Amino acid sequence: MSARRSVAIVAEEQGFFNAGLAAMLQNEIGFSKVLRTSNYKGLMALLADNLKVDLLVIDFELPGASGLTTLQELHEAQPGMRIAVLCEQMNSRDGLAILAAGAHGVIPKQITSCAELQQALRTVDQSSIFIPASLIEPAKWNQPEDDFNPEAFAGLTSRQQQVISLLYEGHPNKVIARELGISPSTVKVHVHAAFRALGVHSRLAAMAALRASARAVTEA
Repeated sequence: MSARRSVAIVAEEQGFFNAGLAAMLQNEIGFSKVLRTSNYKGLMALLADNLKVDLLVIDFELPGASGLTTLQELHEAQPGMRIAVLCEQMNSRDGLAILAAGAHGVIPKQITSCAELQQALRTVDQSSIFIPASLIEPAKWNQPEDDFNPEAFAGLTSRQQQVISLLYEGHPNKVIARELGISPSTVKVHVHAAFRALGVHSRLAAMAALRASARAVTEA
């Protein structure tokens, strides 16, 4: 596979897993440059030396990092950088929090298939959202803070419905803006307004609301 002019960073403490991810990103996914580090200090040094990083694969429990706070800071510092988070143990609430903090994918370390791991990384790299199937079962979305109305989607404006539908497909704000012919800042306005109408607080919870809405229509 021909290499691209792109940069990825693997921030993972376990040396064997770190090396395997780096090799996969370079040899199978096609990154022209893959940098490696085993701790937060090293990650900050790599980011300081590289003005544009396309993909960061980071262990949620990276030594020296601060979990969700670190993810928020990374996303704010480099909003164009795709972030895939590796986790040992997780539940639906953890997955929601990680994506809400700015990550674009939640990848369980328990994945045993190289093909599945490669697909997860490709999904995040290609401007989509990766969520393990175990975290998107409808029964797991009954979170107290996201007590949404399944029929709320029908009450959104046509533009809000377009934006949320594209969001549901995994498109980032820039792609949504391009598809609809509006600015990214206008997309954000529609997203936040739709979130308020749906009674949710994150992109992933909005997806759950759409599934619930579709389920309600099917069962009617």
